[in-house]
Amino acid sequence: MDLKTVMVEDCQSVGVYARGGGKFDATGCQFHHNGNCGVNVNGSTMTARLTNCKGTSVHDNEKYGLYACYRGATINVYQPCVLNDMSYGNKRQNIGE
Repeated sequence: MDLKTVMVEDCQSVGVYARGGGKFDATGCQFHHNGNCGVNVNGSTMTARLTNCKGTSVHDNEKYGLYACYRGATINVYQPCVLNDMSYGNKRQNIGE
């Protein structure tokens, strides 16, 4: 799944929940003010790639900003991003595993 310049906000649960395997790419997207996590990647073969950190942000969610669940689930944030500048203000943690 590829998302470009999408805003996911005010969901009752997770902003984006990617599971089962494969790849999720987000470029210039925002995930904020969701009732659970901003981005949840679940499963041993699931990978998320977040790029364009000037436009991509994960903030002010009720639980985690970025959450990689289960061994092998991966969230990659590509340079020149600074992870703490991209995921911030989330109530439980900015980065969870």
